[in-house]
Amino acid sequence: MAYGLLDDGFAEHPKIVGLSDAAFRAHVEVLCFCFRTLSDGRVPVRVTERYRPTVVGELITAGLWERNEQTHYCIHDYLDHNPSREEVLQRRSDAKKRKERWRERVTERVTDTHPTPTPTPTPKPTPKKEVPVPSEPRPAGAGPTDAVLAHYRSFHPRARPGDKERRLIQARLKDGWSAEDLCGAIDGNHRDPHCCGQNDRGTVYHDLGLIFRDSSHVQRYLDVPTNGHVPSERLQKAARVGDNWLAMKESKDEKA
Repeated sequence: MAYGLLDDGFAEHPKIVGLSDAAFRAHVEVLCFCFRTLSDGRVPVRVTERYRPTVVGELITAGLWERNEQTHYCIHDYLDHNPSREEVLQRRSDAKKRKERWRERVTERVTDTHPTPTPTPTPKPTPKKEVPVPSEPRPAGAGPTDAVLAHYRSFHPRARPGDKERRLIQARLKDGWSAEDLCGAIDGNHRDPHCCGQNDRGTVYHDLGLIFRDSSHVQRYLDVPTNGHVPSERLQKAARVGDNWLAMKESKDEKA
């Protein structure tokens, strides 16, 4: 799943405010095309043929589109606001390697914690009364929800997640994310400078309710780079604005 970034001032930008409804829709649709195809802001002319020439001309006049070649348009300053194709592919590669490492760690952990028990011979029943053999209890942490919680507690040993956190994890599992994905999101949250306290408030954001709030938060933390790359100031600002809004909303909800 590909996605892009639009800051909260997009609709009020001077280049956007004066657009007609048709031009605004065309611009957003073309942005989605760039997000989906990782084209670095290059749009083939054939993609724009469904729009009226006056709409295309309006976007060029506004400075949002540029005619780069005979066969392509370019979105102005696209890479200043969005990651390049190379960065997105690198993140996906890092995520794949992270999942492989997670599987190896889980396999080792399960093997060390719950070794295969040596079968005990079942006693022969006496003629008077048959002695039932008790069933072996299921090991704790065997399910995907418990695996995700165990991974979170490796960062916060004193944490005691409750039913609310379990329901959030189960909701994300129903959305199609694997336990490996959710553990990767926990890792990404703990790599994110903003969530680690490098923000205007100096507040740390490692709460499971934030990490698993919805699928977009899971994807966001999965995409946090593992190679030490620091996102651009524009991307960091967008992240800070989103988290500050969520913090204010949670504060209002608690007061209500």
